[in-house]
Amino acid sequence: RSERPWTRAQLARMASRKRALPKRPLLDSGALLEFFAQRGWKASGAHKLVGAFIRDGVQIGEFPSLPADAYEELPFAFAELTSKVESATWSDDRATTKLLIRLGDGKAVEAVVIRNHHGGTERDDATVCVSSQVGCAMGCTFCATGTMGLQGNLSSGEILEQLVHARRLGAKVRSVVFMGMGEPLANWDAVLESIEGIIETRKFGVSPDRVSLSTVGLTPRIRQLAARAPHVRLALSLHAPNQSLRASIVPAAKAFPLPELMAAARGYGLSTGRPVLVEYVMLAGVNDSPETAHECGQLLSQRPSGEEVLAAAAVAAARAATAPAAPTRASFAPAAEDSAAGSKLFILNLIPYNPTDVPIDYLPPDAATVAEFARIVHEEYKVQVTIRKEKGNDVSAACGQLVIRAPSAGTDCAGGDCSGGGSLGPVAAPASGAVEEEEEDLVGG
Repeated sequence: RSERPWTRAQLARMASRKRALPKRPLLDSGALLEFFAQRGWKASGAHKLVGAFIRDGVQIGEFPSLPADAYEELPFAFAELTSKVESATWSDDRATTKLLIRLGDGKAVEAVVIRNHHGGTERDDATVCVSSQVGCAMGCTFCATGTMGLQGNLSSGEILEQLVHARRLGAKVRSVVFMGMGEPLANWDAVLESIEGIIETRKFGVSPDRVSLSTVGLTPRIRQLAARAPHVRLALSLHAPNQSLRASIVPAAKAFPLPELMAAARGYGLSTGRPVLVEYVMLAGVNDSPETAHECGQLLSQRPSGEEVLAAAAVAAARAATAPAAPTRASFAPAAEDSAAGSKLFILNLIPYNPTDVPIDYLPPDAATVAEFARIVHEEYKVQVTIRKEKGNDVSAACGQLVIRAPSAGTDCAGGDCSGGGSLGPVAAPASGAVEEEEEDLVGG
């Protein structure tokens, strides 16, 4: 399939929005390895240094086995942490913490730590929602981040530093979702490099199937993602089942026609063996009618064409030839002749709108409207549907609510144990109790 030149140009412009930092993060693995290689130092030293920092907070000057000149040169070019937590705000149920993170150039992003409690202990398993850009260029009309515009891309190390900050709050990071600020696929190189660091056992060691990435649908990048990172769980921010309605909610959709986007998403599911999570923010009176539900069901249950099946098989074969151990689930992919093949490729995740500071006065639909929408899509089109139970609404940490404003009430961490430097010892979290699951499958599986 041909790609429009202006679409490629847009991607290139977004990918070039790098920022000048006083020092590079030590967790920027590509830059660090290049620095070592240019000086003839062994790459193994870089890997061991980073691993020791992540595990134990070991500083450059404390690491015992670097070349003598490394102790002088590294600190001028790299910092163990280039960012710090300026404030940490806890939700009322103590399950969610929103971090305001100040970057090395003075800009800021937010990250969210969501605890999945098992017994209410401080170090329960946690999901970290990371940002990949400062602001966002996609302009989704329901999303506060889009009101900031795009101010720059994060480096891979700045993305990984968000996990370091989460661990310092006592979080046992078990899952990572690229659902914070920014469009991850518009910061392609840094996001891919950060994913490698997230799953690498010498670094954060998160299981590959516990990494999710949400995109508004940069079609060329989705196709590339299937080849480069098939273990990632893809989440597609759809929000409407037809092109005109979607473009009114997600302006970036004008660059990526819905038929091409859905073909790419089906290809991802077929070639990786993983169903695509379709995120659908429900806006009262806009995209929540029964008629729209039928459209949505028809779209998500569409069977892949023979061409799509063959193309996906080719991607999977090429990937297997170069990386036979890639963690995919080929047994999932439905056969083209399967009458329910289309419906097995997607899981629809309904997200009642979280009110936030955007120009349009959207409202969330009532529970009955959400339930009927879910029933239609599931019962009549056999698509699995979940309804998200948001966490962190009370601290503006839920879907679509992240935006940089003046600091407000919260735990000020600047200069304390949860900011840059020092040990990785946990900061005591407030007492917490059991909370509901983030998503609940209310209409079957």
